[in-house]
Amino acid sequence: MKRTMMRNSILAALCSFVISGTAFALPTDTDSVTVYRATYGGAILGGANLGGPFLLDIQNSNEEYLAFCLERDESVGIGTTYAVTSVSDEVLGGGDNTNNGDWLSDESQWLFYNYAFNRSSLSALTGVSDQNTLANLVQLALWYFEDEVVDSNDSLYSQLANFTGVISSNADASYNNYVTAVNLGSNNQSMIVGEPVPEPATMFLFGTGIAGLAGIARRKRS
Repeated sequence: MKRTMMRNSILAALCSFVISGTAFALPTDTDSVTVYRATYGGAILGGANLGGPFLLDIQNSNEEYLAFCLERDESVGIGTTYAVTSVSDEVLGGGDNTNNGDWLSDESQWLFYNYAFNRSSLSALTGVSDQNTLANLVQLALWYFEDEVVDSNDSLYSQLANFTGVISSNADASYNNYVTAVNLGSNNQSMIVGEPVPEPATMFLFGTGIAGLAGIARRKRS
């Protein structure tokens, strides 16, 4: 009986450790999200060409995610709550070139990750330091890489070729496991979101924690 209770407590501790290690997991298709405008310095950030960045507030949780639109001709309502219909690298819905589904490009995933989590480095790489300009160029570039329509009438279009050229020269698949598409409702919009790569120290603690718990279990059995 004591051995069973100890085993159960060890398993409970292990489960607790694993859950805490994934507290910042991406949204799932059981979530609902409310869309807000992202701000910087108390003012709305970006927003040119009716694009992002946005914040997706996960209902019934304390989590929210930075996001950009992936489909040019679909929209979202600010302050509106949507059911998440799927979360994957496949963009679904009615964008200019996503009517039958479209897979996120390496460039889009790399660009979003570096904007969300390495923004100062992205600014240095592209030479764009103004936050509104950078946000608007990121939105245009995402549409460009996802084969959505961009043209000379778009704000900052004159800077887009150089910006996307720099991204294409540096992008790879490093962050594909950490960036995905959140598809909202029925043909409402698909949004790109991401989570940070776990820090080496966090992964080390996770590994040593599991090893320690396994050691306790072995000692109790012997």
